[in-house]
Amino acid sequence: MSRPLCVMLVATEASGDDRGAGLAAALRDRLGGNVRFIGAGGQKMAAEGVQSVFDISELSILGVVDALVIYRRAMKLVDLAVDLAVREQPDAVILIDSWAFSLRVALAP
Repeated sequence: MSRPLCVMLVATEASGDDRGAGLAAALRDRLGGNVRFIGAGGQKMAAEGVQSVFDISELSILGVVDALVIYRRAMKLVDLAVDLAVREQPDAVILIDSWAFSLRVALAP
C-alpha cells in the first residue's frame, strides 16, 4: 500500500478556514482515506482532520494598528508554517487567503 497523499492547507482567516474545511472534505471524499492534511487553520479545518501547526485565532486582527502589534508573532507563525513544509515535504501546498502571510510562506527558501 502506498503512503497517503500529504496536502498542506494554510488559511489565516475565518473565511479561509471555512473554505479549507470544505476542500479537505471534498478531497477526502474523492481520495478516501489515502490523504492526510497538515498546515494552519482554525476549528473548521481541524474538524476535517487538518493537523494545524497553530490556531489562526492568533492572527485575528482588524486594521493597521493591530497588524503592527502582532507583526513579530505573525512572522514567527510564518516560520512555523515553513518549518512544517520543510519537515513534512507535502505533495501539494494550498495557500488559501491572506496574501501577506501566504506570500511569505510561498517565497521562503
